Formats: sequence, C-alpha cells, structure tokens
Amino acid sequence: MSENSITSELILDVAHATSQFKMFASTVRQFLEPHWLAAHQGWSDIPDPLSRWMCRYSSIFLATLLREQSQEPWSIVGGRPPRSLNAKVEGEFGILAWDGTWNDHCWVTGRGLIIDLTADQFGHDPIIVTASSDPRYRANLTEDEMAQDFQKLQRRSTQWLAAWKCEKRSNQ
Repeated sequence: MSENSITSELILDVAHATSQFKMFASTVRQFLEPHWLAAHQGWSDIPDPLSRWMCRYSSIFLATLLREQSQEPWSIVGGRPPRSLNAKVEGEFGILAWDGTWNDHCWVTGRGLIIDLTADQFGHDPIIVTASSDPRYRANLTEDEMAQDFQKLQRRSTQWLAAWKCEKRSNQ
C-alpha cells in the first residue's frame, strides 16, 4: 500500500469519526436544551442562545457520557483570559468569538478532537467538532485545575445524566 493511499484512508477515517461525533453531539445537545431552559428559568431571564453560561455543565455531562460509552480518557479543558487590574480582558485563552474577543469557556477533548456543545453563545455554529489544534480554542485550565468549580456544578450534570439514562432505557 502506498503512502498516499494510507494518508487518504486516515483522512477518511478522521472525517468519518468527526461526522459520527457531530451526530452524537447533536443528539446530546437536543437532550440538553430543555434542561438549559429549566436552569435559566431558575436563575433569571432566558438568554438567547439557551447555551449561554452552560458550557461547564454541558462539558461535565458530555465528558461523562463519552467516558462511559467509549472507555476512553475524554477531558474537560477550559480557557480563561486573564484580566488586568482595570478589569479589561487580556490574553488569548478560552474561545475566540466571532467579534475577535477571547472569552471564558469550557469544552471536551479526546481522540485529537474538540467537541463544543455551546459554541453558539460566541457567534459560532451551535456545535463544533474540530481538530484539537483549532486556533479558536486555547486552553489554560485543566480539569484538575477546575475541579473545585466542578464540585459545585456536578449535581446538575448528575441529574441530567440520570435523565439521559432513563430516556435511553425507555427508548429501547
């Protein structure tokens, strides 16, 4: 087999895997949207898009699902632009929004991919599945570094996971 045909097969495999993860991510997001709405109703006005402020909850949920279903080490990473003393955002970490600003954000990584269920809050498509080298994403926070934050958020994600499993069982 030639080097070109091996490279072509790898590209097709990556494209197929990306397509499969996009389909899965779409199913997960459809499930999460009513849960996001319920969460927002308990806090304040309903934002547009519904995914606003849901990246950490959704990343915890998605990483848990992917770890359970694939037995692979999916990770939650995040980026938070540092702030200067005058509260102006400085530094290029998080997600690069459509307007050129960097924003605090979390997403899931594994298999050389980024999966982001809440990208639309920054002017992107609702779901992004892309190579981990995508320049719109720059992490400066690991899952371990965010663990204390996640402990506070875990309850909601755990409830969503129980509802997901119940729904999947009833659909079988």
